[in-house]
Amino acid sequence: MRDNVPCEFPAGYDGTAILDRLAQVLDPELDESILDLGFVRSLQLRSGHCQRRAATADELCAVNFAYLMAEDIRRALLMVEGVRRVTIRLGDHCAAEEIEAAVK
Repeated sequence: MRDNVPCEFPAGYDGTAILDRLAQVLDPELDESILDLGFVRSLQLRSGHCQRRAATADELCAVNFAYLMAEDIRRALLMVEGVRRVTIRLGDHCAAEEIEAAVK
């Protein structure tokens, strides 16, 4: 699925490390990679700020699982050289605003 993720990186930046880190993040309920599940909708890296648009299995995915996944994503991306800040957007999830604010 990683080839299907629209990515925007600075000229000359190899985004492989970011995608490799995201491939290691598992959905806590399904125990599968969020990349394999198609939960990563887009990635953007600008000036050390990585923005990621995501989805969960559905908008009613358990709030605790959605939070755990978002926090795991944030931690994974901050381990990539050159990433200093992460913003995660959960789209249509019923608690998206609260979870996004909590993982900032």
